Amino acid sequence: MKATATNLLKFLQGTKQFIIPIYQRTYSWRISDCQQLWNDVLRVAQDEKISAHFLGSIVYVEKGIYHISSITQLLVIDGQQRLTTLSLLLIALSEALDESGNKGSVEITRKKICNYYLFNAEESGDAHYKLLLTQSDKETLTYLLEGGEEPSPVSARIKENYQFFRDQIRQSGIDPVTLYRGISKLIIVDIALEQQDNPQLIFESLNSTGMDLSQADLIRNYVLMGLDHEEQVKLYKTYWYPMEQSFGHAQSGQIQDVALFNRFMRDYLTIKSGSGEIPNMDKVYATFKVYHQGKSNIPIREIVADIYRYSRYFTRMAFLREKDAEIRQVLNDINTLEVYVAYPFLLEVYDDYENHRLSRTDFIAILKLIESYIFRRLVCGIPTHGLNKVFATLSKEIDKEHYLESVQATFLQKGAGARFPRDEEFRAAFVVKDMYNFRNRHYLLDKLENYKRKERVNVDEYTIEHVMPQNQRLSTQWQQELGSNWKEVHDKYLHTIGNLTLTGYNSELSDRSFQEKRTIDGGFARSPLQLNKSLALVDHWNAEEIEKRAQVLAGMAIIIWPMPKLSPEQISQYNMLMQQIPLEVTGPTQLPLAGFIPAGFKIIRRSEKRFYLYRLVKNEWIPYGDGKRAWYALSWHWAGEWAREKQRKDEMPSGVGSTADYPLPTATTIPGILIDFEKEDAGGSTSYSVESYLFLQGDMRDLFERLRKRILNLDPGVREEFRKLYIAYKINTNFVDIEPQKSQLRLFLNMKFSEISDPWGYCRDVTNIGHHGNGDVEVNISSAEQLDDVMDLVRQSFEKHWEAVYA
Repeated sequence: MKATATNLLKFLQGTKQFIIPIYQRTYSWRISDCQQLWNDVLRVAQDEKISAHFLGSIVYVEKGIYHISSITQLLVIDGQQRLTTLSLLLIALSEALDESGNKGSVEITRKKICNYYLFNAEESGDAHYKLLLTQSDKETLTYLLEGGEEPSPVSARIKENYQFFRDQIRQSGIDPVTLYRGISKLIIVDIALEQQDNPQLIFESLNSTGMDLSQADLIRNYVLMGLDHEEQVKLYKTYWYPMEQSFGHAQSGQIQDVALFNRFMRDYLTIKSGSGEIPNMDKVYATFKVYHQGKSNIPIREIVADIYRYSRYFTRMAFLREKDAEIRQVLNDINTLEVYVAYPFLLEVYDDYENHRLSRTDFIAILKLIESYIFRRLVCGIPTHGLNKVFATLSKEIDKEHYLESVQATFLQKGAGARFPRDEEFRAAFVVKDMYNFRNRHYLLDKLENYKRKERVNVDEYTIEHVMPQNQRLSTQWQQELGSNWKEVHDKYLHTIGNLTLTGYNSELSDRSFQEKRTIDGGFARSPLQLNKSLALVDHWNAEEIEKRAQVLAGMAIIIWPMPKLSPEQISQYNMLMQQIPLEVTGPTQLPLAGFIPAGFKIIRRSEKRFYLYRLVKNEWIPYGDGKRAWYALSWHWAGEWAREKQRKDEMPSGVGSTADYPLPTATTIPGILIDFEKEDAGGSTSYSVESYLFLQGDMRDLFERLRKRILNLDPGVREEFRKLYIAYKINTNFVDIEPQKSQLRLFLNMKFSEISDPWGYCRDVTNIGHHGNGDVEVNISSAEQLDDVMDLVRQSFEKHWEAVYA
């Protein structure tokens, strides 16, 4: 490689041609980039004290490698944006010289600019041009140089930037000769590569910041740069160019399209990595290189063809290009919910459908299952972070011999923050949620209105109507309609689904009384909309009627967004199939659900939640325990954590070496490990049960049992421990503690007060106040009516600790 500083205009002179390889991105400098160049040229042109201005580098394959006739062809590796922009400026300058009357100037003329810097005067055909661009860029540049008919499609950036320089020259009033002197001060670094150089490595170093080229651009160059010219053209035209066009690169501004293309490449690599790892958007190129290097035995043509195949699935989903109307409709619903994290899984399912490994009926069922899963979670307010990991690993957890059923079983087994909300939770959230300010309210009302309709109603033609008006200053009629507690009713039910409908007569209905809204022209009784049928059948509108309608709509929602219906036996069956892990695993090995199991350790699964750990000591497998009984983990996850911890600390089982009296594990030392929780601690102190608490009697006992059941149902890994003064519930550590009192249950949530979302005002900050349980948030519950609200608070603490374990 040779690198020398040289004058740009001298660099362009001579019989040579700069060729932009077909795989390079099209010209993309913006007006702002041209403005910066113009400012720099103008500054050095008008300041005689400035002798030079550095423009950057031009990297090309060394002279002598590519030839046509007597022209030396130089393949540009980096610098095409600078070369193209300077060519546009020189074209505009040559025209300005003619217009200014400086045709006879000795220093510079239009003819000299053309012969020295824009054309190879004695050549014809493509060899006539100093700079040979690709695709529509080439045709547009030729049009600017030669005139004639404007090409279609035209390269918008080239045309706009050329026009920019023409306008700047005219508006500035600068003498063209002076401008030429400014251009003649531009300096570049001329980097000529030789045959033994690696153009890709040099290209990467010049673009190491990742700012100039998108991740997809870098991948494309990496794929094609090392091939001979003929193979480059073939692969580019057959696969890469059609793929780029499918993302709209020729039709619109590139930033949005390139971002979508980069997202596709990330999703593709998520599938192909096999580990479920999701590359960062700014690391997609680096991840692709690692992936390709691991596939060194596969021809690059096959990899590019595979990328192209998956890109077709992606664009069918993203741009709704699927020809099957029913599939397209479900994809549209999924896109409306913005379920982009599901795309890696959907790409794989799409591929299985296309290759007849999955029937059309089951493909649609899986799409609808994902739609239900996401929508139920949105209604229930379950945080979405972590879902990318759920979908990234989903295909590895299913049995494709029983495709649909195993996907259903896998979803049903998701717990905590990844759970599929059951009907009870979904219904409870559906009737009380603020649906008016819900991001997906139009989607929701569309699905409800068109439930079982063969002739679809376009809900976009209607507006959302509050049956009970939004106006905080309700009329006397409405106050009487709602009852003596009208303000509380208004505050509680205003934006809930029971009080919302659709109408084309929003302004006519306005704040009228319910009877008027029902009977006037355009009122509920005369509406063709399904959502208004029940409103036409009632005489009054109050809390009772709102709740009744909400329950009816919730019943429809449970059918529209169903959860899978599998028996416990089916779920258990697919649990074993999806894990694809035997009952006994010996390290060293990497497991999908447990992680790395070190050498010298063995895990034996005795039941669904009993995983025993053994260590090889003098050719004998010894279980970890207290010398009397073996300890066990609650899941593959905890078993793997346990094994890695013991290997890291080199802790032997009880009775081996100096650790014969190794103490019993606790939730804080080895989370997820159990022995016998009838005792309060390892020291064997007093045993406790529900009967140990004086105030857990009568109504308080009933309230406790209902709350207890709902807490334990949060996740199979939730454990209950009876302490002297409170009952603890934990996943890795306590997330809620319940202290029974005479007239209420006092709960302590293990999180900071600033972290809790409490729209009801139930919580009290006990950060610096002594109390028995763990955490800084106190909540009191005294009646069953508070259960839903309190469980929302408990769930926040649970998900905080669950995410700490499973993130």
